[in-house]
Amino acid sequence: MSELVIKSLFLIIFLLLAVFFLKSIFKGLDYSTKRYRSRHSFDIESEIIEKELKEQTRKKSELFDKVAKYSRDNPSKMASLLNKWLIEEDERKE
Repeated sequence: MSELVIKSLFLIIFLLLAVFFLKSIFKGLDYSTKRYRSRHSFDIESEIIEKELKEQTRKKSELFDKVAKYSRDNPSKMASLLNKWLIEEDERKE
């Protein structure tokens, strides 16, 4: 009886070690569908990303133009705003 228990324990331990070993091997492999996508899907994604980047660049450019125009039209207000920001930043550091 004790031999049967010992053999069963060894079998269970062996199976657990085998499962952990195989799990560590397969963990490094990537079987997701992203890896096997067609080139066409990558082209579509790159076009979408490119459009989004162009839109973000356009928005940033518009914002920069607005800030530049405001600073030209209201230099004293812009100077006081920048001064206020610098003072607030110094207060945060302290």
